Amino acid sequence: MVTADLRDLPADLRNRRFDHVIMNPPYFDRTAGTTSDDTGKDIAFGGDTPLWDWLEVGAKRVGPRGYLTLIQRIERLPEALDALNGRLGAFIVRPIAGRIGRAPELFILQARQEGKTPFRMAPTLIMHEGDSHQGDKDSYTPAVSQALRSGAELPILP
Repeated sequence: MVTADLRDLPADLRNRRFDHVIMNPPYFDRTAGTTSDDTGKDIAFGGDTPLWDWLEVGAKRVGPRGYLTLIQRIERLPEALDALNGRLGAFIVRPIAGRIGRAPELFILQARQEGKTPFRMAPTLIMHEGDSHQGDKDSYTPAVSQALRSGAELPILP
């Protein structure tokens, strides 16, 4: 795991490539929203680094036959695909919805260096059981609960 400023990566990191790059960029386009008075919250939600830059830097760090995986808000899917098109291939998108019957709000995208497989859409990952929140209790689906609580694998293609 490496922690660094995306816009000012250390030289040794700029020259390295990885088998798997995992990203959780800020969810909101800072140019399309309002800022928060809380600096930490503002950076976490929007930051000042465009999603395009995140994906460009991430794609450059992916080694031969390696993967890039990210989670992002569903409305940013076209932007993410556009930024990675021509850099990576074999795109798989897994929408994430809070509950059955609700529209997805997030997605997980995985792409592969030198990947040739056609675009695939995985089934929607449902986060919670039931139709609505039923109080102060854990309502995660078993697969999500196992991933969050026990570190179980949550495959992009079930």
